[in-house]
Amino acid sequence: MKAAICTVESRLDNYVADLLKVIEPYCEVKLYIDYERKGHTWNYKRMFREMLENAKKDEPILLMTDDVITIPKWKQYWQDIHEKAKGDIYVLFSRQRHLFKDININRGYITKCQKRGLYDQAVIYINGQHLPDYIENWYEKIGKKVMTKQRQKHWDVVIQDAIVDMNKEYTILTPSLFEHIGDKSTLGHSIGRAVKYIGNEIL
Repeated sequence: MKAAICTVESRLDNYVADLLKVIEPYCEVKLYIDYERKGHTWNYKRMFREMLENAKKDEPILLMTDDVITIPKWKQYWQDIHEKAKGDIYVLFSRQRHLFKDININRGYITKCQKRGLYDQAVIYINGQHLPDYIENWYEKIGKKVMTKQRQKHWDVVIQDAIVDMNKEYTILTPSLFEHIGDKSTLGHSIGRAVKYIGNEIL
């Protein structure tokens, strides 16, 4: 497994440093730092392409924003879910309350093609080497026509809409394995916390 964090220089000593403490013991982590503040879309897009295209066959790739945290044994927890779900896209943070029904919480995940359910805070991709090209082509041919101008500004939203448009199922962890801890994103968005975070259950 390899991992990457999309970040800016001002967050290296706080958010990123804390996140690395729990991620680095289990996998190699690459930082994508937007030194010139070109924007989240520019930075996330290059991280998405480089990490997925350079992945080995069957190698899990964990992509994160900088303002999240997880439990120390996150990798084992995910591997246990993966053995059951056998998916190739795992969304590790969610704010869609209706997904967190008792049956899904007891199982630990739900797999479906969920509209607006792919949060970029923490996602694992397996064998997604084709996705960067696929999504860019989808955006040029379809996305620009069907997405609002506002939604087109965010590449994580483009990724999500392309995956939903292809009717691809993906796996959402319930409870969330990652928690969003930032008050506001670098874009000024108030994202909020997970509906149910595993770290609150095992303290």
